[in-house]
Amino acid sequence: MAQQCPQCSLVNPPGARRCDCGYDFVGRPTVTSPVIGIGRSLRLALESIGRSLVGSWCIAGPIMLVFGYDKLPGGALVAVSVFVLIVYASVLWKWQRQGFGFLKALGRDTVLALLFLLIGSTISGVVSAFGGPALHRMGPMMLVFPLLGFLILQRIGRAKKAAPSK
Repeated sequence: MAQQCPQCSLVNPPGARRCDCGYDFVGRPTVTSPVIGIGRSLRLALESIGRSLVGSWCIAGPIMLVFGYDKLPGGALVAVSVFVLIVYASVLWKWQRQGFGFLKALGRDTVLALLFLLIGSTISGVVSAFGGPALHRMGPMMLVFPLLGFLILQRIGRAKKAAPSK
């Protein structure tokens, strides 16, 4: 069974003795540094975004194939079909290696990313409505909202772990 590191939340293989962050699963020492640096928070946030993209493709890919097969040119239909099969194969491979913890993280991160995008869309709509810059027209700007959301969740989660228990 895969084991999740209590220090950095990374899912490790069942036989792992140490996590990449240095946590020792065998000795199980107390977490020495519960507050992680911005670099590690950024890495974990980007991993969450990667999982959310995979989860989104697991949902959107089949929907595109079912409802858009007659609208896609032949080459694009084959490309989307192959891509969706590759995504599903990678999810099944990862699930087989890491167990249900991976699927739980995949689902959680997909829902959170969609929520962050909804919040970002609302914010950009409000800003645009009051005469500000049209953020909704800048596609790459919308990627900032999930990244910020996952970064904030990482920092909040680490701060809660750092707080002394009463």
